[in-house]
Amino acid sequence: MFKSDESLGGGQYVYNNLKMAVMVLGMLPVLIIYPFVQRHFVSGLMLGGVKG
Repeated sequence: MFKSDESLGGGQYVYNNLKMAVMVLGMLPVLIIYPFVQRHFVSGLMLGGVKG
């Protein structure tokens, strides 16, 4: 564990497992949604790259 800086609430202790859980929960929506909208991202990049 490490001691957080004073700007986050007075030097509370934050555990590594809690940090990892929050990071995984934050990444889950992106990892779940991206495969379904990937074709829209690719088509948008292709349209932007075509001169005409």
